Amino acid sequence: MRKGIILIAIAAAFAFVGFSVDEAEAIGPMLGVASFAGLVRLAYVVFHFLAPREPTI
Repeated sequence: MRKGIILIAIAAAFAFVGFSVDEAEAIGPMLGVASFAGLVRLAYVVFHFLAPREPTI
């Protein structure tokens, strides 16, 4: 779950950098990198909730 939270921050940072740069052409690639990190984060979160757990006694 920690990796998912870290990747949320990375995705948000890349999206923020893409919007803060004055170049209009920079938004697309930066959002692409942000979406890659966001999709990896989504996979971590889904695996966290779907992974079988050992019963605790």
